[in-house]
Amino acid sequence: MGADEAAAKLMTQVSNDFDYEPQWWQLGYNNIGELVGFIQPVIYRGCRKENLEEGTIYYIGVVPKQRGKRYIYDLLCQGTHVLQKIGVWQIFCDTDVLNAPMIRAFQDVSYRQFASPWQRPL
Repeated sequence: MGADEAAAKLMTQVSNDFDYEPQWWQLGYNNIGELVGFIQPVIYRGCRKENLEEGTIYYIGVVPKQRGKRYIYDLLCQGTHVLQKIGVWQIFCDTDVLNAPMIRAFQDVSYRQFASPWQRPL
């Protein structure tokens, strides 16, 4: 579909289901200025509890040539920090059950699994 159309589709989907401020979405760079990845934290609409929001990491990604260098931890911690500053009662994140690196990253920064893994039938 092309990069522009894919980005427009992603933005429409996010805008329909979540609230966010553009500055919450951040790019990550290494110490020599190379792009290493990005993080897109958002809050769920209608999930406010005791004056706090429910957040999620809508999308997180590490540039393919930068994978394996532990940048995922920096990005995940930054996204978590953004949501904490907003004021959340919970941060809910999910990933594909076969995405072992992301599951490990969630565990390593102390996210906890609260449900059994399941796969949506295709």
